[in-house]
Amino acid sequence: MNIKKAHVILLIVIFSNGCNNDVFKQNKKKESNKFDTFSNSKKVKMVNEKGIKKNTETIYIIKDSSLYSKFFLKKFKEKHNIYKSVFFYNDSIIINNDLNGSLILPKDLPLDREITYKNKRNGFLNILILKRINLTSLKYKFIQNNDTKYFGTVHLDPIFYYGSGSIFVENNGNVFGANIYNNENSKNSVRIKVGIGNTSFVAFESNNDTIVFTTTHQSKPQQKGSKVGTLR
Repeated sequence: MNIKKAHVILLIVIFSNGCNNDVFKQNKKKESNKFDTFSNSKKVKMVNEKGIKKNTETIYIIKDSSLYSKFFLKKFKEKHNIYKSVFFYNDSIIINNDLNGSLILPKDLPLDREITYKNKRNGFLNILILKRINLTSLKYKFIQNNDTKYFGTVHLDPIFYYGSGSIFVENNGNVFGANIYNNENSKNSVRIKVGIGNTSFVAFESNNDTIVFTTTHQSKPQQKGSKVGTLR
C-alpha cells in the first residue's frame, strides 16, 4: 500500500468517526429536550387539573377559600414564598407535604358567637365584644362609657405559629401566650390578642394604649335604645 492510499483511508476513518460522534451528540440532545419537555408539560398538566394556585415558586392549594379572609391569605403568601407547597385544609396548613408538622389555626373563640369582655380603668367602663367569623378573622367592637370608639374586623397574624405574641400571667402564676389579630387600616391600627387556651385573657391595643380584659360574659340580646348592641 502506497503512502497516498494510506492517507486517504485514514482521512475517511476520521471523518466517519466525527460524523458518528456528531450524530450521537445530536440524538442525545434531542432525548434530553424530550425529557425536559415532558417534565414541564407534566407540571403544567398538574396545575390545570388540580386547580393549583401558584405564587412565585410556591404552589398553593386551598380546599375552601371561604374559611379564611382574603387579607390573611395575601399576607400568608407574602411570608411563605420560600416553600415548595402550601396546602390549606380546613383548620390545618400543610407545608411541603409534612403532615406531622401541620400548622393548626386557632379556634379558641367559638365560631359565630359573641363574647363580651368588661374592664374598669381610670373611671372608664371599657367593653370589648368579639365574634369569630371564620378560621382567621374576628369582628370586634370597643365601647368606652357607652360610646363606640372602634369597630371592624381583625385578622390572624400570618406567622402566628412562631409562638406567643404576648404573655399573660394569671394570679396563680400560670403563664400562657396569645394569638395576635391585626386590622387592615395602617393609619388607625388595632391589635387584639387572644389568650391561647384561655380566652378569659384578651388585650385590646390602639394608639399605643393597651387594655387587658380578664373577665368574659355571654352577650345579651340588644335592648331597645342601647348603644352597645351586637356585632353585625
